[in-house]
Amino acid sequence: MKKKTLYPISALDICLSNRCNLACRYCYFDTLNQGPARFLSPAQLHRALVLYADLVPAAGIDKISLAGGEPLLDYQLAKAAVEAIRERF
Repeated sequence: MKKKTLYPISALDICLSNRCNLACRYCYFDTLNQGPARFLSPAQLHRALVLYADLVPAAGIDKISLAGGEPLLDYQLAKAAVEAIRERF
């Protein structure tokens, strides 16, 4: 059996959408709100967390961030993300 390789990746940024309410004056993204609105699906969110958990040792995880656009524009998805992170990690 092949030994699983674990990587020293301590942080994960999950972009929940490409939409924003344009409320942050300090924002550095210049591609938000262009093109059709896209939001991460719950299945895509789950897959990202599973892949991350499989590649990184639990002791090496320092930070998981929800980003986007504005991650709270889809509150239910952001809430599901927090619940999934708490459950998984």
